[in-house]
Amino acid sequence: MAKRRSTAGRHPPHRLLAVLSDSTGDLGERFVRGLISQFPGEPLPFRVFSFVREPEDLAKIFRTIAEERPVLFHSTLDKKMKREIARQAWGRRWPAYDITGGAMFFLEKALGRRSFENLSGFHGWTSTEYDKRIESVDFTVNHDDGLNPEHLAEADIVLIGVSRVSKTPTSVYLANKGYKVANIPLIKGLPLPEAAARACGSKMVGLTIQPEKLREIRLQRAQQDRIPGSDYADLGPIREELGWAHSWMLEWRCPIIDVTHLAVEETAALVLKALHLR
Repeated sequence: MAKRRSTAGRHPPHRLLAVLSDSTGDLGERFVRGLISQFPGEPLPFRVFSFVREPEDLAKIFRTIAEERPVLFHSTLDKKMKREIARQAWGRRWPAYDITGGAMFFLEKALGRRSFENLSGFHGWTSTEYDKRIESVDFTVNHDDGLNPEHLAEADIVLIGVSRVSKTPTSVYLANKGYKVANIPLIKGLPLPEAAARACGSKMVGLTIQPEKLREIRLQRAQQDRIPGSDYADLGPIREELGWAHSWMLEWRCPIIDVTHLAVEETAALVLKALHLR
């Protein structure tokens, strides 16, 4: 009798992780990406299907992904669509998880009230919030990399740090959350003018990074932009530059965040926490 091969330690073939949303899919994407981060190794196939609002939309998607044996996540609010997704997934023996269903049922029960399927309220912004976000993005773009320092007093947040410590990506991310952000490069020998520092001292957060990581980032940038040989990406000068910037941040008593191992979202969250904005 032939022996069965042991499957101990073997992983099943990767299955597509499919996110179905009746809106943009941002909520489901963030949720699933957070889960994926806990499964290291080979990347898991991942797709987002947005604006899935009718059974016909669902049928078309299911035909498209049928060969990939998907694992489904959905964040639709319409109860009929929830049931349709569950029914079709069950018929195909595809695992399906309702991201919003359990939480909504829990809150209905806790409050003793039924929810209203308000798609725009759940996924969108009010007109006032939208206007604020547009204004914040506009302000942030116009105050990137030290631009227009005369308006720093209008900023909600001011990020400072040496070149390539993710000041701009963090600024843009925060702007999309409705915060007016200015970012100012710290260049050795050219500290922020005192007048500007006084205007934004309580709003200031310093970003720093480990020298080795900064060297890696700058080397990549130098290669992309074909920057000729200089001490821009040399470890010795980088250490001196970071040390000088750190001393300057301490002098102005601003919170300091080490971004070495942080995603932009994590850096932004720590900035808001440091300034007591969340």
